[in-house]
Amino acid sequence: MSIKLKQITPANIIHYIVGNIRYFFFKRKVKNLDLSFIENDMDWEDSHENTKASHTQEQFLYRIYLVKTQSPKCLSQGACIICGCDTPELFFANKTCDGKCYPEMMKDKEEWEFYKKHNEIDMQKVFSEIKPYLIEKKIISINK
Repeated sequence: MSIKLKQITPANIIHYIVGNIRYFFFKRKVKNLDLSFIENDMDWEDSHENTKASHTQEQFLYRIYLVKTQSPKCLSQGACIICGCDTPELFFANKTCDGKCYPEMMKDKEEWEFYKKHNEIDMQKVFSEIKPYLIEKKIISINK
């Protein structure tokens, strides 16, 4: 999928840069984390405290989950089928999905926590569902 000239706007350039920078630092951070708690069925909320995942990182994981369920071709192709942006980098951008797979990135923890509660989001389930994708794309590695 290629990007069309009309999609190259100042706002989309900023979203691209933000998404790629956040993704770069996320990958650096998770490579230094011991995520073996997932293999041990540790509760996500307990592990969350140990890994210090931010509300932005949780939203990134949740966005992968939503795209996996609503538009899996975006994950398998490595690019959004609508806008052509690289995945998973696109999931760290502030903007909402052009295909309506996920909402705009929530700016603070309180807003994200309210959204999770209101929408009954189970981060343990989210992580379990996307773990194979995260391992395949070398976003995480599980140390046993």
